[in-house]
Amino acid sequence: MISKIKESFFELKQMNRLVLCGLCVALYIVLSILTINISPTLQPSLNFVALLVCAAICGPVPAALVGIAGDILGWFVSPKGAYFPGFTLSACLLGLFYGLIFYRERITLLRALLAAFFSNLLFTFCLTGVWLYVMYKTPLIGLLTGRLIRVGVTFPVEFLLMFFLLPAVLRIRKRQ
Repeated sequence: MISKIKESFFELKQMNRLVLCGLCVALYIVLSILTINISPTLQPSLNFVALLVCAAICGPVPAALVGIAGDILGWFVSPKGAYFPGFTLSACLLGLFYGLIFYRERITLLRALLAAFFSNLLFTFCLTGVWLYVMYKTPLIGLLTGRLIRVGVTFPVEFLLMFFLLPAVLRIRKRQ
């Protein structure tokens, strides 16, 4: 695990990886804008795809940096309420998590299933739930019910994208 973090630092020295990270930040911002606004505390988005691609190709450190830059710049481009650094921390940790799971690894059914499950449990349900509670003081039962609904909707989508999109992206990268 530590070796993946060390190796991914060196990815940032390659110009083509820096360009890819920039493209992933741009993709993250665009996908963050294209959310489905169900309620102020329930806004599913596909911005995790940018983190997935960056994490699988560049590793955990670049993906974490893409998460930070994408979240902050995305807020400047399309502010949805007050800026809250907790969501930036979540994006950073999610990029790091995806990098540790997918960087230089085969994309298997089990790996994609576990990654989708734990990313939804740890980030979508727990961390985002905590941040929304801190921001809005929403009653925890109502908040967690909404988070469970979102996890139920996003888990299969994330799993399918991880399992089918990542191998396709990695095949394209190998052709270059």
